[in-house]
Amino acid sequence: MSQQLKINKDTKKCFVFDLDGTIIFNNQILRTNIEELLKKIMEKGHVLIFATGRPYKDFKTVMPEWTYNMPMCLFSGAVTVNNGEIIASNPIDKNIVEGIIDICHKANYPFIVDNFYKYYHPEIDGVKFGFIDAGCNKYREYKISNILKSDIYKVLILEIRALGIFEDYALKNDLAIKLHSYDDCFDLVAVYVNKYLGILPFIRNFVDHDVFVFGNDLNDYELFTHFSNSILLGDLPQLRDLAKIQINYDEHMDEKLIALINSII
Repeated sequence: MSQQLKINKDTKKCFVFDLDGTIIFNNQILRTNIEELLKKIMEKGHVLIFATGRPYKDFKTVMPEWTYNMPMCLFSGAVTVNNGEIIASNPIDKNIVEGIIDICHKANYPFIVDNFYKYYHPEIDGVKFGFIDAGCNKYREYKISNILKSDIYKVLILEIRALGIFEDYALKNDLAIKLHSYDDCFDLVAVYVNKYLGILPFIRNFVDHDVFVFGNDLNDYELFTHFSNSILLGDLPQLRDLAKIQINYDEHMDEKLIALINSII
């Protein structure tokens, strides 16, 4: 597979990994064999960056502790973090967040509001909010007024039927929509937020062909358009033609990913 990539010999390379659907599945902690692979990338002298739609607190629920201070962009690029500290951010305007919440309340759409440290969601009968209710209640803010005192980086809408309404709202209010192609939900973030801009502070010294991008969903689109050495996990049509290599979801996925990275490094 590596023959499809342009690999410069004897250069320091940069590896950019999405999490969910790429190296993380079903909210389970990073698998041991993939953790060892990531460590090997660094041991060989290369740079490792994470680019995810997750908030920092949700990053930490699935990744090992040694990764917490790694360079990363969160909220699909709304926040750039290094050594656990925010070095760049693009929050949503507070009035726009309040407008989103108002729409959701009126239509009874389930939603989650995220700042860097905490999250808020309303009590809605019959709605399950997944792993956050199971193990992360210590991060939950129970009053919307409290969380609105801080910068809001993402609102997750857990009702795909609301997409049309929020497409119109986004156009009028400087928002971008990040669809979760494998789930019936979507994120609202500030306009122009994307993972490419999120990782830009870390990659300025790398030429195009020394950056290798691994992703699976629409919030990886800008990464795939900017870097020719892009590897697609799964079979998302919108990324398929941009990817140099595609690794399908099957029992050999980890084996192929490990072999590919070993051939690069």
